[in-house]
Amino acid sequence: MRIQSRIALRSPDVLGVIVLSRAKNIITYVLAISLIVPFILLAGCGSTRLLYAVGPESVIVRPNGQGVDGMARVSYSLGTRANVTISITGPDGKSYALRTDVLRAPDTYEIKFNGAVPADGADGQRVLPDGRYVLAIQATDLQGNKAQKQVEVNVQDADPAPLQISNVVVQPQKFSPNGDGDEDSSYFSYDLSKKATSEIYVTDGEGRYHLLAAEKEREAGGHSFEWDGTENQGKLLPDGDYTYHIKAWDKSGNVTEVTGPVKVAGSGKPRLEIVSAKFSPTSIPLGGAVNVRIKVKNVGETTIRSDPKWGVGPAPGTAYRTDTNYAHWRDKNGDPLYYERPGTWRVGVSWTNAPTPPPFPVRWSLGKDLAPGEEVEITGSITVLQKTRELYMWASLVQEGVGYVGDHVGQTLIIVSY
Repeated sequence: MRIQSRIALRSPDVLGVIVLSRAKNIITYVLAISLIVPFILLAGCGSTRLLYAVGPESVIVRPNGQGVDGMARVSYSLGTRANVTISITGPDGKSYALRTDVLRAPDTYEIKFNGAVPADGADGQRVLPDGRYVLAIQATDLQGNKAQKQVEVNVQDADPAPLQISNVVVQPQKFSPNGDGDEDSSYFSYDLSKKATSEIYVTDGEGRYHLLAAEKEREAGGHSFEWDGTENQGKLLPDGDYTYHIKAWDKSGNVTEVTGPVKVAGSGKPRLEIVSAKFSPTSIPLGGAVNVRIKVKNVGETTIRSDPKWGVGPAPGTAYRTDTNYAHWRDKNGDPLYYERPGTWRVGVSWTNAPTPPPFPVRWSLGKDLAPGEEVEITGSITVLQKTRELYMWASLVQEGVGYVGDHVGQTLIIVSY
């Protein structure tokens, strides 16, 4: 009877019921685990993991330029990708945004705070006065979940005196840096309210940065700068509308900036070349005249100014003597008719033992302004009164107030008999 009972209990039908029962229990357990795990994971990714490890709880910053506690550092960690906004609020309840919705990947970051907050101007900052402030860090993940932490910031021994740039003058605001002596530069002047480092740069229509005057520490008071149309590396900027920036900052963290419009028009580098220079005859008696023929061409990108209306002269064809120079001609008041107007051009001639100063005592204007690519021939004569058996004559270009170009062109030996 016992043997039969055991056999009955182990029959296929009974075993099937047992296996099925155990399988149902396993399935129920797996389903339960699958429902519980997401809640565990969600709890792990909640606000405590979105933004964590924020510290220290309190920091001190002394924004006075002395180098001690000049920078406070606060670190924080993100457990997931999130947009981060950082602000600081003062005891008066006023809040200043330090960062706004900056997307960050999961990682650990550090906030560096020097006691200054955004002020007027694109890059302006001003130092906060002494007091207790609250630095708030808020993170918002891509699902919209938010987390926020706060740190106390103690501002001590601050130098909140504002840094000001005043009495700014840019004149002219439209200029033509082409070496013609007429509005070739723009002059900047400004005042600093306190000792600070300043720089001047311009941005073009596409926002590109061009440095004009490199950063340098300057005393309080007036400062000036002459802009010749080139950037700091000497490259001439093209025509266009620019925005100038005069930016200054002190050691405490105050930053201020003044901007305004300035226009470059008609820029270019003047280039004049002597094509040929001829002196004839090459044998003359004392008191004889040497005829001069000088051909020049404008090979530059801007007009060469040499019109008599600019006071440039004498005109081509004017006869000289070796004992006269271009200042020989005077008006009724005794003032020179022709003078060295900066930026204008003349052809000049000199010779062996020519009286100096001035260099190149014989000078003629081109007779007119010369457009790019234009060519002109200048003629004249020089009566030789200088007792010498031999002399050399040569030609050069003279840009008044700048210098001499192409010295000793066409050098020719002249034999003088007497």
